[in-house]
Amino acid sequence: MPAPAGRKDDDTPEAAARALREESAPPAKPKSSLWQALANLSIGRSTDREKSADIVHKGETVTLTEEQSQGFLSRHKVPVIRPATEQNAPAAPVRAKDLFGKQPGAAQFGARPDPPGSSRVTVSEAEHVLNAPEAHDPGTDLTVDPDAAKDK
Repeated sequence: MPAPAGRKDDDTPEAAARALREESAPPAKPKSSLWQALANLSIGRSTDREKSADIVHKGETVTLTEEQSQGFLSRHKVPVIRPATEQNAPAAPVRAKDLFGKQPGAAQFGARPDPPGSSRVTVSEAEHVLNAPEAHDPGTDLTVDPDAAKDK
């Protein structure tokens, strides 16, 4: 519809509303896609000030941004997600060792060896062990009726 005589196209209310929408347009959403989790994942909420996270269990489908998906694909030794289009194909099992590598043994952390004599049990008196209450079953007198005492 042409503008009335003496008015420019920019002066119409429709043009003003269009300009306002263009100025206050929300930022473009990041591109996202569907992925299947191959292990339990913790997905952070980008809109939450408290930095909360949602858990995604193995086998569930989740929508991830390109940045999130690249983080999961590059962070571990084996992929922990795959495209949702491949969810019907068998997946290799993912173990903790596959994700984080082999954990070092205690000796690498500087653990001290056991002091002498602590790794063996020594018994000083053999008779004492046989007299311990734990060495014998408690005696139960089956000739007495336990309910008979309740009737009195």
